[in-house]
Parts: sequence; C-alpha cells; structure tokens
Amino acid sequence: MNSHKSPGDELQAVWRQNLAEKEDLAMTIRLVQEKGRSFQDVVREQNRAGYLLALALGPLTALAAWKANAAIFQIGYLVLTLTLLVGCTVTWLYHRKERSLADTGASVREYHRQLLEAYDRRICFLKSVKFWYAIPLLTGASMVLFPIWTRSGNPWDLWMPVTLMVLVWVWMWHFNDVQRVGQVRRKRLEVEELLAQIEHE
Repeated sequence: MNSHKSPGDELQAVWRQNLAEKEDLAMTIRLVQEKGRSFQDVVREQNRAGYLLALALGPLTALAAWKANAAIFQIGYLVLTLTLLVGCTVTWLYHRKERSLADTGASVREYHRQLLEAYDRRICFLKSVKFWYAIPLLTGASMVLFPIWTRSGNPWDLWMPVTLMVLVWVWMWHFNDVQRVGQVRRKRLEVEELLAQIEHE
C-alpha cells in the first residue's frame, strides 16, 4: 500500500483548504454586514423613545402655553414645546443620514470603514444630547416649576426644584452617556473583532 499522497491528492487538499478559508471569510463578511443592520435597529430603537416623548408631551405643553395666564409660564411651556420638536427633528435628520450607509457591493473595506465611523458618530451624538436637548428642556421646565414652588416665599423651597432639575439632568446624562453609549461601544467592539479576523484571513 502506497503511503505517499499523489500530486492530485495534495492539490485536492490545498483546494479544499482554500475553499474552507474562502467560506470562512465570506461568513465573517456576512456577519459584519449583519452588524450593520443590527446597528440600524439599535438606532431606531433608541430614537423611538425620543419620538414617543415628543408625541406625548409636545401637544400637552403647546396647549399649556396657549392656556397659561402668566408670561413666565407661557415662555416656559413654549421652550418645552420647541425643544421637543427640535429634538425630534434633529434625531430624525441624524437617522436619515445614517441610513445612507454605503452598500457592501461597492467595497467591503469601505463599508467596514463607514460602519465604524457610524458607530463613532452615534457615540458623539448621544454624548451631545445632554447639552443641546437636556439643558433647554430643563430650562423650560424650571420656568414652569420654579414660580409654583417658590410662591410661599420660603428660600428653602427653592432647593426642591433645583435638586429635581439636577437629578433629571444626571439621569439623562447616565441614560445616554453611560447606558446607550455603552451599548453602541459593545457593538463597535464586535465589529472590530470581526474586522481583525478578516485582516488575519
């Protein structure tokens, strides 16, 4: 019995190995593409909360601004209404821009680069919410709440709305900068690991 492999057997073994490597690479690329679709799902889910908040509170604050007697209340409710509308619009425009992520058919490497950049833009967006959205929202709320809580004239009553505003701002910071950013960063790390596998293969 001949223990040596024939050239045909060796060629077949090399061919099978190359085929297996190509299949592994194709699977990894499909996984990265799936990560891109999963990222879009995460963005949609995160944005949905902002849309629901605006749809639920926007009409109420607009109605309250229309019915308010004092100018401070009218301004406060108007600031709340405008902030909710602007927040909804900015979120929608941002998501519309992210949906234009290039198709993988053009260049797989370019798609991967754009996907990582999309993760970074999402992180920057979430970190900016506490400034352009939370501060105006809490400003409008404070214009409505401060006069109500300080009617008694007791200076200690001022601490309650101030404490409430600070707690709400800290909660919004934690919700976006810690929870949501952490979720996006974990997904970005998964993509980086897959890309490292592609580069290795």
